[in-house]
Amino acid sequence: MQKTKSLFMRKEEYAAYDGLTLIWPCIENITLSMITLLPEPTPSGRIADAIQRAVAAYHRHTSEPFSDWERLAMYCLELASFTASELNCRLSPQDITEQCRRPRRLTIELLADTSKKLRGSNA
Repeated sequence: MQKTKSLFMRKEEYAAYDGLTLIWPCIENITLSMITLLPEPTPSGRIADAIQRAVAAYHRHTSEPFSDWERLAMYCLELASFTASELNCRLSPQDITEQCRRPRRLTIELLADTSKKLRGSNA
């Protein structure tokens, strides 16, 4: 299985992802477990773009403060949304997050609560 970092073409993309994996080593497992669900062949450029959107979601400025765990949930939700879209919604983002390899503390309840909180802060 290829490492996620090999998908990036630009140094900036690699650095942003690498910085996040230094903070959260579990990011690599979360990302790889979602990527393995994608249909073949999904262009690596589209996967890299989706990962960059997930990294941006983690760093997004919001009107309401989010904890580090909620920010990790935002990363996970963004990537799950991309994966569901690529699968033509055969699996929902919730199904995907349930299947991905995530830390024990990143519960389905935390993901759902973060999603609600995020919708509330964007209103």
